[in-house]
Amino acid sequence: MHWKEFELLEEVGLTGYERKALVTLMVNGVADAETLCRKGEVPSSKIYQAMENLLIWVSSKSNQRGRDSTPR
Repeated sequence: MHWKEFELLEEVGLTGYERKALVTLMVNGVADAETLCRKGEVPSSKIYQAMENLLIWVSSKSNQRGRDSTPR
């Protein structure tokens, strides 16, 4: 995969491993850790932390969107 194409994700605060894991999930849909490591070129020692950080990032963005759309 051409990882350089996804550098925009760096601007929103994602690390290299987080970007690779996210893009691999977007391309492959549901994937286990082994697949994310192999196809996403993420070391197995880093995949669980990268996925946990992505979950936190997505949750924070989701909560932020909810607050932004709340009528005042």
